[in-house]
Amino acid sequence: MSEHPPAEGVLESVEKKKETKNPPLLYNLAELQNDCSRFFKISPDDTLKVVQELYEKKMVTYPRTDARVLSTAVAREIHRNIGGLKGFPPAAGFAAEILERGSYKGIAKTRYVNDKQITDHYAIVPTGQGLGNLGRLSPLSRSIYEVIVRRFLSIFYPAAVYRKYTLDISREGEHFFANYKILEEPGYLKVAYVKAKPKGGSGAEQSGPANEDGGEAAEGGASGDGAPGGRGPGDFRGLAGV
Repeated sequence: MSEHPPAEGVLESVEKKKETKNPPLLYNLAELQNDCSRFFKISPDDTLKVVQELYEKKMVTYPRTDARVLSTAVAREIHRNIGGLKGFPPAAGFAAEILERGSYKGIAKTRYVNDKQITDHYAIVPTGQGLGNLGRLSPLSRSIYEVIVRRFLSIFYPAAVYRKYTLDISREGEHFFANYKILEEPGYLKVAYVKAKPKGGSGAEQSGPANEDGGEAAEGGASGDGAPGGRGPGDFRGLAGV
């Protein structure tokens, strides 16, 4: 079988544009149920059952809420929630970093705090308490708790910054366009929770950072379809998106 030589073209132009992606809003029940359905293939009722369990163990706030923001009253004391998460190993380093940098202090002036968007209860967030119950949680319950924790901590990190490239390539009178982007500053992506089967075929699940397209955060690599290359052991698809 004969091999065709690679096609050659002329790069006519390159457009570069900076693109930012802010941390998503916090979870309400519907949003959490949607994500858990995709991540764990469980029903909305199963998600509610787990979150209710976490609430009864005082690990998360009231689950039956449609709000995705915090109240100003809660925002004033939010350092307590963050401080308690230093006792949760997957989030301990992030919680300590947030407290050390003081990035929680201006949260009341952001889109994540809005009393007008709250009817009865604010968003589902970890209380920072009840961590003595961790050992008694099922793997699913612990995973859902981690999903809530990482979404919560994400709002205290800056936006992710990408460099987006658009290429115009001509060949034999025709023009072809390609788009891709490179992650320059991970921002909140380093805390956003992700999941997938690790490489090597094992069925075990692992966690790591994700980007807004649902893939993992890249360290400078890029693919032709615009999604950054992978970093870390796995990915929870879409969790870092709005």
